Amino acid sequence: MLDIGSTIKLCREARKLTLQELSDRTDLTKSYLSRIENNQREPTITALERISLALHIPLNIIILLSESEETNDEFSDINNMLKKTIMDTLVNA
Repeated sequence: MLDIGSTIKLCREARKLTLQELSDRTDLTKSYLSRIENNQREPTITALERISLALHIPLNIIILLSESEETNDEFSDINNMLKKTIMDTLVNA
């Protein structure tokens, strides 16, 4: 399961952007973005592409970060290390 909204919020905050700044960069309304971040609205693929471009984070990375950690397969440890590395990079960029 994906948690796109929370991930977008984490990425936005890591980039030190306000909702208004993200809105300005994406031409999406602040209220729409807020509903996405609070998981009250599913974003369209077009909205995801705009958000990804505005955050300078590839969409596939946003999706990777959004994946639930509930799986316990052979790749879950690698996946979790990747997520941590990506988030550390975003915060320190």
